Amino acid sequence: MKFINVFAIIAILPFAAGANDIKERLQKFRDPKNIKKENVVKFLNDRHERRMEKLEEMLQDRRLQLEHHNSGRRRLSSEDHERVSRQAVNYERKLTQMKNVDPKEHAQNMEIEA
Repeated sequence: MKFINVFAIIAILPFAAGANDIKERLQKFRDPKNIKKENVVKFLNDRHERRMEKLEEMLQDRRLQLEHHNSGRRRLSSEDHERVSRQAVNYERKLTQMKNVDPKEHAQNMEIEA
């Protein structure tokens, strides 16, 4: 048993030495001086686009659930119907709000957030 423990310790030593190197590289990578603002703005814009796509997807899903309920294909309980209806309204409101933002204002918000 002791042999196995000693062997395990000897096997882990090279990786432990590399762990410090990894920490140093991560610190260098995360250093604010190495971050380019253009990349952050691009990331934020991409995240915004993905969020809008996800909202559209969720809105379509809720509308489909309501359509199935109304046609009788898949009935929802009163609680589920209320929840799905409320979510559809909220998703549509948020999506409309996000689409109606002035492009200049959106760019300014991304710059501020970066």
